[in-house]
Amino acid sequence: MRSRIRSKGGELLVRYGDPFIIIRTIVNRIGATEIVFGEEPGYYETSLSKKLIQFYACRDVKAINTCGHTLWHPNDLPQDPNEWYQFAYPKKKRKKKIYQDTSTNEDDNVADIVDVSPTRFRGMSRIMGEFRKAANSIAKVRDLFDAPERLVLPALFYGEYFSDYVGVVPSLEDLMQPLSSSLENESLFGLDEKIIGFVLEDAIKKMKTDNTKEINEITG
Repeated sequence: MRSRIRSKGGELLVRYGDPFIIIRTIVNRIGATEIVFGEEPGYYETSLSKKLIQFYACRDVKAINTCGHTLWHPNDLPQDPNEWYQFAYPKKKRKKKIYQDTSTNEDDNVADIVDVSPTRFRGMSRIMGEFRKAANSIAKVRDLFDAPERLVLPALFYGEYFSDYVGVVPSLEDLMQPLSSSLENESLFGLDEKIIGFVLEDAIKKMKTDNTKEINEITG
């Protein structure tokens, strides 16, 4: 990833720690006026996203979230339980609306913010067949974003300390070390320590081979 970004004139920063603190530090340091991040499914991830949006809502930095982990974009799906029911059961008639949503989400009126809160999906079909029928009836799969041809780094990135500021990309060995250390004299999925060691070694070898191939493709 770093090689691809650098080939377009950009840079990948690597940081360890609390993302909320790290993002604020980088924004302040480079004088950013806009941050863009992708939503990820998970309690911790959505909590961090909400925290960032709320923090920058009253500041001069524009926060924009995107949603790329789903086949259909949330904004294209039914908007309330009545629409979910209507598109999931098109041949059924209802005497009255099954639900009237009078609540408002604090992010609803914020530009460039995709609402992925539980409230937004209230009434969503829980059965896959019904969900798929409703989604196919109202939504289309969006086209992919065009990759930028060229990236421009902030002026701060040109200096003597630049190489130290970007951070070091951890190796697979670094990422596996906490796992391997915690498994001493223990088993994982019924596998003993030696077998786990072989699996990790093979994963590392494959990663290095794939990285070599990718670098050769980029450099020609």
